[in-house]
Amino acid sequence: MPPPPPPPPPRTAHPGLFLGPSSAYAPGPGTHTHAQQIHASLAGHVLSTPSPQSSRPTLSVSRSPASPARIASRLVAARNALPSVGAVVLARVTRLQTRQVTVAVLVVGET
Repeated sequence: MPPPPPPPPPRTAHPGLFLGPSSAYAPGPGTHTHAQQIHASLAGHVLSTPSPQSSRPTLSVSRSPASPARIASRLVAARNALPSVGAVVLARVTRLQTRQVTVAVLVVGET
């Protein structure tokens, strides 16, 4: 007798929430794997999309409710994203000097 299918993932998630087993799902953006289980890394909406590389669907967590195609296009654009003048960014201060602040840009937001 085959094993029962895994329960569907929750609709919303918070960091650390168990989303599903890694044997049934592939981890995607906004998730991480620990002890062969997929957990949320972000607070947001959980999306399950078919994966072209694997027979398992991909679980991802998005901060805004968007279509999987929109998320994929933003991920491709984000790889080479440079902030423009007036762009909103989330950054971590890594070094503070008298005349200069060095930061690590974490997120480039839409203006």
